[in-house]
Amino acid sequence: MEPPAAETTEGEIPSIAARKPSRATGKSAAGGFRKGADLTGITLGGYEIKSKLGSGGMGTVYLARQKSLNRDVALKVLPAELAANPEFLVRFTREALSAAQLNHHNIVQVYDVGVEDETHFISMEYVRGSNLGEIVRRDGRLQVEDAVSYVLQAARALAYAHRRGFVHRDIKPENLLLNEHGLVKIADMGLAKLRGWVEGDSGGHPDRDAILMQAATDVTMPSVAMGTPAYMPPEQALDAANVDHRADQYSLGCTLYYLVAGKPPFSGTTAYEIITKQKTEPPPPIDLYVRAVPPALKKILERMLAKNPVDRYPDMDAVVQDLEEFLGVETEKGVFRPRETHLAELEECQKEYYSAPAVGLRKLVLLGFWAGLPLLSLALMFLGLPRLGLFLLGSMLVAAPAHVVLDGILHRSYLFRRCRAAVFGMSWRSWIASAALLLLCGFLVWQTGFSAWLVGIVLLGAILAGAYEFAVLRPLRKQRAPVLERLRQLLKQLRLRGVSEDGLEDFVSRFAGRDWEELFEELFGYEALVRARARTSGMDSVERRRKHALWRDPLIEWLDRLEEQRRKARELRVLAKAEQKRLRAQGVAEDEAVRRAQEAATVILTEIAQQHKTQYADPFAEERRKSRVSVTAGAFAQLYRVVRGIAGVACVGLFLFPYVQAGSAATAQQTLRSLVISAFTDPLGWTLTNWLLVCGIALLISALSARFLAPTLVTAGSVGMAGLAFAAPLVQKAVGAVSASAPQVQAYLASPQYVFLGVIGVGLVLLIGQKLLTGKL
Repeated sequence: MEPPAAETTEGEIPSIAARKPSRATGKSAAGGFRKGADLTGITLGGYEIKSKLGSGGMGTVYLARQKSLNRDVALKVLPAELAANPEFLVRFTREALSAAQLNHHNIVQVYDVGVEDETHFISMEYVRGSNLGEIVRRDGRLQVEDAVSYVLQAARALAYAHRRGFVHRDIKPENLLLNEHGLVKIADMGLAKLRGWVEGDSGGHPDRDAILMQAATDVTMPSVAMGTPAYMPPEQALDAANVDHRADQYSLGCTLYYLVAGKPPFSGTTAYEIITKQKTEPPPPIDLYVRAVPPALKKILERMLAKNPVDRYPDMDAVVQDLEEFLGVETEKGVFRPRETHLAELEECQKEYYSAPAVGLRKLVLLGFWAGLPLLSLALMFLGLPRLGLFLLGSMLVAAPAHVVLDGILHRSYLFRRCRAAVFGMSWRSWIASAALLLLCGFLVWQTGFSAWLVGIVLLGAILAGAYEFAVLRPLRKQRAPVLERLRQLLKQLRLRGVSEDGLEDFVSRFAGRDWEELFEELFGYEALVRARARTSGMDSVERRRKHALWRDPLIEWLDRLEEQRRKARELRVLAKAEQKRLRAQGVAEDEAVRRAQEAATVILTEIAQQHKTQYADPFAEERRKSRVSVTAGAFAQLYRVVRGIAGVACVGLFLFPYVQAGSAATAQQTLRSLVISAFTDPLGWTLTNWLLVCGIALLISALSARFLAPTLVTAGSVGMAGLAFAAPLVQKAVGAVSASAPQVQAYLASPQYVFLGVIGVGLVLLIGQKLLTGKL
């Protein structure tokens, strides 16, 4: 459900550790919070709790903000009454960590499992929208196609979970969440079994029938049978602990019946009455509530609602296939086949997206920034203003990261959120070391007298970043917003027709043209872009398609590895703490409990990781690995070009700097004019310093090429020549100590000089030849 509008002001939320245990906080004597205590306004394990969403047998769910990633999450807090049970706590932690391995478009993602001050919690994806049960109660029954589409999405998620050994056991409309884009997500996937441990899986309660006679009909049954009576399969009422994946199929069939008819197949005044009907009576024909239900849907419902599990579909994949056939989803070898109208609309939107008026302005600004500013800096150095030139270069280097920060603050970009998480996740030792390093750098800058210049560079860089954001990108986003909304509506319509999320991603990535990546990321996000690159890697070999912002990929991969290390450390700590509590309850000594808990936690996490790595291998793992290699190679090529460009600018700058320092601009111009003349009259008489100009120009030319061999030859020759230029004074000094014969030094350096010049020449010839033969550098 949508949270209340009010938010707690940042900076006013006290930490849980800072608050004293009191009656007002609802804390128990053993630590943690009692069931029913309201935690609104508390900071718990890096999550600012904003409002209460709901509560149940497993605890209370809150809307919270994860400070490290600046995103809303659903935080399920385990009450102290359950956390005090050591056996349950170990099961809770292990099952929650295992459920966190599930990653599917239609499953609410478990982000993290944590504990602070004896309070255990699970951080989960927050879905903005309503559950299907609430929608039917508010608006009435759904159209048949819409209902089947929503159930199809849930069936795909259940098929994915069943293949990984998970059974939900409590599928019902209230556990199917619908977001604003028409995407259904199953709540509590992998966690419903925990509820059974809390409330009792078996039907062996001594007062079972009495409880069922008095229990409500629309809630999960406490202590007698896990599940909701109106959606519970007959076998689950008898033995909930040992049901298999076909139980979810029956519950999903009851859910589909409810969405189409507006009421579940069985109703009654008590849970006992409903469960008895589930076991003994056939479901009433859906024609009693809805006219003209297609016969194909009746057959699907009849099979899903069979009393005997053997008479149902063999697995959820078979359910998915029949539901797709009912909706007429056209596929070819498992890939969605769009119709001509869909292709035409995507092509039209793609053209409008990339032909927005501000697109040309953005290209011009970027060209001026990356090419114009360095040239202007060199010109200022040439005109006798070297400090001003360096000031501009420094501001350019500051502007790029400044815009990443500004864009992240305004639009919560993926890269900024990952960087923010890396910073917020640092240990206190890292914070102290970082603060000390910043203070040291600040002190050195202040001592050298460059503090005013540094402040000016930072201010100008921030101004450039702000100007680019507000004068270029903001108008561009406004111009593109209607196109993106049209595309989102198109994708929503296709979802209602039964197209899977993978099918939608493939549709856009395959048919959005050569420049598909930027548009794709706007619609699906960066993580989906990485997956799509893996699936469409074969298309790039047929048609070379442009990559978008490749420079981010190596940094994000490094941040991924860092977060993975931290996540494993957190999980190990939480699980070891639960195991340690269990061992202490068994009478194990403290030191021995700590050691054994650490070993057990390591074994359990290794088993979970191995299970999901081997038994449930990702079908796209190899393609994704190849894609990462390809993307990393592309990012390296782009970085290689940038490095060559910077090296070229540096060589030219080093050549010009002595002339600028020597005198006025007129003197420098006269020196350069004589240099150009001597290039045609006596090039072999040039000094090594003069050849720096040639190296710099060659490097700048090679920076225009995305190839490898020719630019590498130019780079190798230029580096060698530059090395000779810097080594020459040292060699002269060393030789001069023995002999004052300068010609010997020139003779010593002559041979490698011409070798490096030859390498540069071969590289330039190859570059020019590639341009003439292919039209591309």
